[in-house]
Amino acid sequence: PNLLHRTNRAKAESVLLKFEEELLAYDLPNELTIVYSALKKIHLNTEKYYHYSSLYNKHIAYTLALDKAQDLMVSFMLHLGEYHASGDENIIRMFPPIRYELDAVCHLYRSHHLMVYRNIMAVSMALFLHDKKLVTDDAPVEDMLVETEQIILSYPLDSAYHYLKTVIYFLFFEYYHSLGQDKKEEQYFDLINSQLPYFLNFN
Repeated sequence: PNLLHRTNRAKAESVLLKFEEELLAYDLPNELTIVYSALKKIHLNTEKYYHYSSLYNKHIAYTLALDKAQDLMVSFMLHLGEYHASGDENIIRMFPPIRYELDAVCHLYRSHHLMVYRNIMAVSMALFLHDKKLVTDDAPVEDMLVETEQIILSYPLDSAYHYLKTVIYFLFFEYYHSLGQDKKEEQYFDLINSQLPYFLNFN
């Protein structure tokens, strides 16, 4: 409101465009809708109004898609826990539709957040479900883990990634443990162990 009502229009637009640049880099669509809403108001009587209206609508849709992806991740992890607790093979049938739906969301948007969620799900399927039919089209597990870790480390100010970093360490640990690579496994064990009280609260 201060930018809209008590700041020179040119200066206000310059500040908002700087916000836009940073928020695009960090892939934060919800915050971008606030920026585009303000830019729409500044350009109410110019031809740019329709441009910013379009971007506003696009990022509203993307915000919902990101929320959907997070819900799919939680659903996947809950079913994975049920499967390991019960050993019920019927639960395995629930995983392909969840994976298919997440892949569909990921194809709609170029997003490093969506890529991180997709990689976590794909690696978890490879490590914990032991059904090669579910992961035939995926990259090697180590490649997906390295890619995901690089994305997370590239955005140190992203609060969600601050927590997901421990998830990636856990998946690295499980991967190297499955291969019997003790030295690599040990470094990730230490990273997880220091965060264990918090990690146990993760879905």
